[in-house]
Amino acid sequence: MKKGDIISVDYELWIYDKEKGEKVELVETTKKEVAKEQDIYDENAKYEPVNIIVGREKPFRMVDQSFLEAEIGKEMEIILSPEEAFGKRDLKKIRFCRKDEIEPVEKEMPLIKGAKVKTKAENEEGKIEVGTILINTGRRINVDFNHPLAGKTLLYKYVILKKYQELSELVGAIFSMYYLSRIKKVDYTVSEDNKTLRVKLPDICKIDINWMTAKLAVISGMRETLEFEKIIFEEEYKGKKKTEEEHTKEISVEIETGLQEEKKESKQSREEDCSEETEKVYNKRNI
Repeated sequence: MKKGDIISVDYELWIYDKEKGEKVELVETTKKEVAKEQDIYDENAKYEPVNIIVGREKPFRMVDQSFLEAEIGKEMEIILSPEEAFGKRDLKKIRFCRKDEIEPVEKEMPLIKGAKVKTKAENEEGKIEVGTILINTGRRINVDFNHPLAGKTLLYKYVILKKYQELSELVGAIFSMYYLSRIKKVDYTVSEDNKTLRVKLPDICKIDINWMTAKLAVISGMRETLEFEKIIFEEEYKGKKKTEEEHTKEISVEIETGLQEEKKESKQSREEDCSEETEKVYNKRNI
């Protein structure tokens, strides 16, 4: 692999005991079966390979460097020290806060031990801090603002499934990485001199406020991985003048179509889970 390549990766991230030389606890994975085996399966999560741009030091610098030597289909394991992962635990990041200085990450979540909270005001670096409640005395709340995996040695186990090479795959992969994962294909044209890429934006971009933020990341990804001098994003609308009612109806249809696609994916996932559970019960009865 080389810097700028876009690859599809399956991975497992484990807390690792370096002294014993063994995996301790699975933190996250792209593999549904592994998540179920390790009892961290979340029915609301999507278990599918992730797309990564080589050279961006993601997900970790040491892992990114290993991509350069990796081969498609070959399983790799990288052990990460705390410094190479989420850093050492910093005692200065454990402090007492007043109740009016923080709020729960999840609305309606009580401020109890273990709850995730965030600061209402930005810190000196202009960032909102996220932490975990250690103690709530009533008047003051002791919060740990270290990353939950700070101070931990980790093991990143992965396999590269594919390197995207066709332009259609590259454009789709960038959109799925930085905008919506369900977008796999995007229409585009290339100028005769091969200097300009003209991308027709999916209809959802017209009405989704999140697109304005994601657009910058999509452009950055395209600049880094594609060899075009100019990239143009186009929105296409029908020329016939519509009444306000017709326009509102059209937007509603676009939104409903997107929701139906998401529900279809969710239903398919549940059916697969149900099928697996049924098979397990059947096998137990026939043992």
